[in-house]
Amino acid sequence: MKLGCSESASVFQQSTPMFDNFSQNEFTMIQAPEQQFSCVNDFHAGNGKKKQPKEKLKILKTNEFLKFYSQYSSYYVDKSLWIKEVLENKNRVQVYCRPRGMGKSMNLLMLQKFLDYRENTESIFSTLAINENQNQQIIDNYLNKHPVITLRFPKILKSCKGIDNVENDIYDFYNKDIKSLYLNTFQADMQLKEEPKKIINKLIDTLFSKLKKQVYILIDDYDFIFTQGLYHDFVNESLEIYKQILPKQWLYNEKIAKVIITGQYCIDIPRTCINNLDSSLVIMLNPSSPQAFGFNEKEVNQQMKNFKIDQKSKQKAMEFYNGFCYTYTQLYSPASINGFLYDYQNNKVRQPKSYQFSQHKLINKNLKLIKLEEKEFLDMLVDLFHGKIQIDYYSRLRLDQLKTTIVFTNFLIQSGYLCQDTTNETIKITNQEIMAALYKIYLKNLNINITSAQIIQYFRTGDFKNKSKNFNLDFMNTNLLMIEHRPEAYKHLVNALFLQDNLGVIRMIPFKLEDKEAVIIIDEETSRAWIMAIIFTRIRAQMRRQNLYVLEKMKNIQYKSDELQNIKRSYICAFAFFGKENLIYCVERNDFKLTDKKDTNDVIVRL
Repeated sequence: MKLGCSESASVFQQSTPMFDNFSQNEFTMIQAPEQQFSCVNDFHAGNGKKKQPKEKLKILKTNEFLKFYSQYSSYYVDKSLWIKEVLENKNRVQVYCRPRGMGKSMNLLMLQKFLDYRENTESIFSTLAINENQNQQIIDNYLNKHPVITLRFPKILKSCKGIDNVENDIYDFYNKDIKSLYLNTFQADMQLKEEPKKIINKLIDTLFSKLKKQVYILIDDYDFIFTQGLYHDFVNESLEIYKQILPKQWLYNEKIAKVIITGQYCIDIPRTCINNLDSSLVIMLNPSSPQAFGFNEKEVNQQMKNFKIDQKSKQKAMEFYNGFCYTYTQLYSPASINGFLYDYQNNKVRQPKSYQFSQHKLINKNLKLIKLEEKEFLDMLVDLFHGKIQIDYYSRLRLDQLKTTIVFTNFLIQSGYLCQDTTNETIKITNQEIMAALYKIYLKNLNINITSAQIIQYFRTGDFKNKSKNFNLDFMNTNLLMIEHRPEAYKHLVNALFLQDNLGVIRMIPFKLEDKEAVIIIDEETSRAWIMAIIFTRIRAQMRRQNLYVLEKMKNIQYKSDELQNIKRSYICAFAFFGKENLIYCVERNDFKLTDKKDTNDVIVRL
């Protein structure tokens, strides 16, 4: 497995507030840093108490098809040909699995508006791709012609903290809302507190009998109960609920035209209509509709053109959000692209950032599911960064096996955190947006509370030739000691420190210095670059010696790169980790002189 995101020269966006846990050693912070550097200014502006504009939140959170199409038409991308695929698919039960924010709910509600006999949407669909001449038969036979039952479980469940809450909400919905929405129309007799399976079957019979048309059942976020069971420890109990809401008899009920199901995860649930699914039905694992959910590259390019995005901002955004991949098709999250388009047009923001507001918390929650000890959890994160994970890519998620690490990795794929690398058919972290969230989780679990804005501020303002301006970060108060035996942990720590916040002016280029990891950190705003070797040693006495050795080696390196052509000042650094003494030895490259080891006392900066 290769993790292309962490190896790139790209950058990441901040979403957490700044912290101040540096112990300063005769170092005076500059006053009002946000007034001196634009990247720090952007960081402060993006993380104040100012709330997101209501209009943007509506655009990002609206999944009602008609509302989005009518009110935010400039952000809408036509996915109506998915309707044709659904109707022409011969399988009665179809399950479409995609990560959060990929447009599943929007598509399902579009299908409902197309099929439902109670709707009048001919004028809407006449403007979409489904209305092309070759699809006229579909329009004639299906547009507003069929009874449709729509179930959206996040809307149904009011509380998910326990199995009793879930059961009560399900029963109340089926016994009250279903009755008022559907059965009262036909004056059907119905007892309260019947089992959901009996109620839905009665509804199917009634609709078919009265309208003489097969019924379509649309279920959104079917796995919502399952995920809540994972978080609140009632997974096994949720099986009985699924037997009620996804009865196996639906597979053979001729009164049902199709059951269309969406969710994040492909779960093998015994004694339901989605037990032992054929792979052609499990769209997540063998997708027949790779472009029905999410935006493809052509669609993103068109949207960027429509919103008049400049070429540099467009390239940064596409690099930051790209990565979702199904059958070799690169996809983008609609929520992320639409958030970027809105901010570019209305707030003059040119730097891509994360618009998956709950993604950081959700990723951390999902990673904690297998209940690893702190050290094991940190090791797993380093393995994810470094490509050392085992995976059974084609396994279904069986409830009794989910918390094993191999099957859990498949869970991460279906969550959208990992995906297929189209260049070599390996698995990688999905994109830089996800990597940013993982870096934040890494630092949080290391107990290192620092932002990229602070790091770059210290590098910019520290006088590397004046030893009275030193500062130190005490790693003895962190969890770094738990993984000190892994040199790669330090490489990814440096990446996390500089890349977690997606400051637009920072880029990183990794390279090797003999057997040691190294990186070039480019600050485009001040035209500076830091050429940094990353060193780990277990013995304090060796740390200074190794740093000096590395500096000697690096001073003779003629590193040639187009990236450094416009750099005015460059520095050679050796970043060492050891308990309380964590030093960056840094000298300006053009003035490098090291005739006596004592000279380094004038160029030490402590971080």
